[in-house]
Amino acid sequence: MNQTAYWVGIDVSKAQLDGHIRPTAEAFQVANTEAGIAALVQRLQQLQPTLVVMEATGGLEAPAAAALALAQLSKKRWSYWQLSTVVVQS
Repeated sequence: MNQTAYWVGIDVSKAQLDGHIRPTAEAFQVANTEAGIAALVQRLQQLQPTLVVMEATGGLEAPAAAALALAQLSKKRWSYWQLSTVVVQS
């Protein structure tokens, strides 16, 4: 059984979703399309992260957020302002 707690941050743009996994510091990128979002869900289902934080970008995040919710993956959408006030300790 995997005891590592993973956190995933996702930066959203019209064309792509850029992800970063903590504590491994692994970065990844998928297209912000139906196929790319399906690949994202599959990857995160295997990882079973404790939390997925996604940038709220004027609705561009909605398809990915909905797919993560349907897959019952933990997610939180924050605005850039909210993210800029969070201090992450490693």
